[in-house]
Amino acid sequence: MKTSAMQAMLGLQGFENISQMQFKRGPMRKAFRDSGRMVAKASRKKISKRGGSNEYPGRRTGRMAKSIKVRLGSGGFYAKVQHQMPAPASKWEKDPRGEGFYPAFLHYGTKRGLRSRGNWIADALAEQEGAIMQRLWASLNEALK
Repeated sequence: MKTSAMQAMLGLQGFENISQMQFKRGPMRKAFRDSGRMVAKASRKKISKRGGSNEYPGRRTGRMAKSIKVRLGSGGFYAKVQHQMPAPASKWEKDPRGEGFYPAFLHYGTKRGLRSRGNWIADALAEQEGAIMQRLWASLNEALK
């Protein structure tokens, strides 16, 4: 079974007496931003192949791959990779957000014959897990210097 999210928790011993002034937030924020970008790039590659594969949707116009965006948390200590629905180009055009969320239809499938596909963002995260953990550990060491 493939997971839809990965959670990482770092537990440190012996650092109970470190004040907030000694912890630099910048390296950690940069690491989360870069990790999110790595996952977004890998997930775009999974759906960017022409013709597609049996597991992921194929590329026709490229709009779905372009809709994958990285959002950082308010403090910068988490990154969320998700599809962002486009806003209408003008107030006279129909709002695409009212029609339904196409990546969800591809992932879950429909009753009318559209079969379900794999979760390309979660699979890209699972593939990049080792590199992300190394980057987060390195940035934690840098933040505590």
